[in-house]
Amino acid sequence: MERQFTVNNLDQCEQNIKLRAFDVLLQLSAQLPSFPDVNSIYASLTNYLHAYFQIEEIALFEKTKNTFTDIHNSVKKTHNLFLLDQVFETAKTGKFLIQKADTTTVNEERCLLYVPITKDKEVTFVIALLSDKGHIYNNHFADAINLIGSTAHVYAYKKAKTIRLEKERDVLSVDLSKQYKQLDLAIEALSEQSSEIKRQEHKKNELTQEIHHRVNNNLQIISSLINLYASDNLKSSKKALIEVQK
Repeated sequence: MERQFTVNNLDQCEQNIKLRAFDVLLQLSAQLPSFPDVNSIYASLTNYLHAYFQIEEIALFEKTKNTFTDIHNSVKKTHNLFLLDQVFETAKTGKFLIQKADTTTVNEERCLLYVPITKDKEVTFVIALLSDKGHIYNNHFADAINLIGSTAHVYAYKKAKTIRLEKERDVLSVDLSKQYKQLDLAIEALSEQSSEIKRQEHKKNELTQEIHHRVNNNLQIISSLINLYASDNLKSSKKALIEVQK
């Protein structure tokens, strides 16, 4: 259930800020498994800040290379209320920055708040807020926004990493599938080559045996002829044939 601010007492207001921050963190944590992508996390962050802290306008700036990019083009929607110069100043100092929204409105409580989000000792994210409740913009409020923003930013970082790893896994799965198919084709080709080699080896053995058999037959015929001629009584012929037989 959404809590209401009590601004009469500063301590009570700070307590409400902490309670609301806790509620937002619970909502983000509970919703984490269902976030389909990074944008959905930042969209939920924006919605929760609107609902729980009665923020008029919100812009999210993420560092890309050497500049900050407005994630949801909030600057255009808010008529350039949030300035990149202020974003860079916040990132440079690493401290939250409060600015008057304008000098034309009678509501002097209408203020801008820039809250830096640090990752690995570097400001990589800035949350810009516009609210007509400028009296609540203090260290406690900025710390609460920083805690919520840091949590959402970590969730987004992990989600982006998970999505990237899933894409890499899908690519690797496709590559492995192709390699498995190529391996199967190679195994099939080797199997066919092995079968052909065995067939040729078998044919070679058969031809060798056939040649050996024919040579033996021919030798037997020649030996029989020699024996036949050797039975002749002519001593000279017999002697010559015996020499040939040897």
